[in-house]
Amino acid sequence: MKLSDLRPCDSCGGPISPQFHVVRYSIALIKPQVNQVAAMTLYFGSLALGELFSPEDNVVTVAMDEDEFKKLAIELLICQECYLKGGINLALLAEKRLSEIQKGK
Repeated sequence: MKLSDLRPCDSCGGPISPQFHVVRYSIALIKPQVNQVAAMTLYFGSLALGELFSPEDNVVTVAMDEDEFKKLAIELLICQECYLKGGINLALLAEKRLSEIQKGK
């Protein structure tokens, strides 16, 4: 991470130095091919065998792992004080950060 990429804490808006936390938040999706794995699992009576004999066994896509979904990944910077006091609402912070990204901040 470059120094120019740093910004205030996404939770409180305060400074993040000298120590802070980076939270990478992404969406995970279950593909429709999960039905193939489920059917094979029922047939064989074992998830391991169902995945083995299914045409596609990777049925969960994590947004940060796929190039086409990289735009859905959110990176939050949390100062040490906010991290330690807890009570952070990740969904709210992710929405706020997404709005800032769309505005070009």
